[in-house]
Amino acid sequence: MIQYIITSILLIAAVAYATWRIYQAFTTTDNPCDKCQGCTLKDHMKQNKAYCEKKLNEKFGHNE
Repeated sequence: MIQYIITSILLIAAVAYATWRIYQAFTTTDNPCDKCQGCTLKDHMKQNKAYCEKKLNEKFGHNE
């Protein structure tokens, strides 16, 4: 009987954790630096994005 109780508790915990992770996957943004306050990697990614957008605009003439 105790084995069923322990198994049930573990199963409920596993389902709850999986549900929470699925919820987080759909509600968070794709940006890994979204919640970061600031670091050199985030600054570098912003500069790189601006550089790439500038090069694309020069190459294809997009003015957004």
